[in-house]
Amino acid sequence: MIEARDGDRTAYEKIYRRYFSTVASFLAHRTGCREVGEDAAQEVFTRVWEGRTRYRPLAPVRSYLLGVAANVLRESRAGSHGGVSPDACDLGTMPDTSQPSPPSQAQSAEQLQAVRFAMASLTTQQRQAVELVYLAGLAPDEAAQRLGCSRQTLYSHLSAAREKLLRCTRRSQKE
Repeated sequence: MIEARDGDRTAYEKIYRRYFSTVASFLAHRTGCREVGEDAAQEVFTRVWEGRTRYRPLAPVRSYLLGVAANVLRESRAGSHGGVSPDACDLGTMPDTSQPSPPSQAQSAEQLQAVRFAMASLTTQQRQAVELVYLAGLAPDEAAQRLGCSRQTLYSHLSAAREKLLRCTRRSQKE
């Protein structure tokens, strides 16, 4: 990233190839739509290149990119940036190329809705811990650093989140 900051396009392209899918997956999960996640990831990497001279190596590159991604998403939801719209996808369906049968599509949509509802029930710290560790694949130490907490606190957030997610998904299965 330091080489990219200094204008090395080859270094930037390596970062892009290495982290694009991670950033797109993170954003797709947050928006509920693969296409929106990919569009938002493009915005993230555009901002990274345009703002490369402001980069300060205080955090690992992945954490830095996910921070930019969170800002892009926050701004798009606030309406201050027109490039990304979470409403671009039908949130009732899951992007899937295997074309499952209508009953399994309905079940998948219900499961997806249950997971979204459960994620919404988490505190901000719990949701961020889950996203960084389980979705973005950060190591616990890196996720704790990104969240500004100790490793033990991170594990506490993850444990509480798992319990809440289990309760919410079990409740929605009963309904």
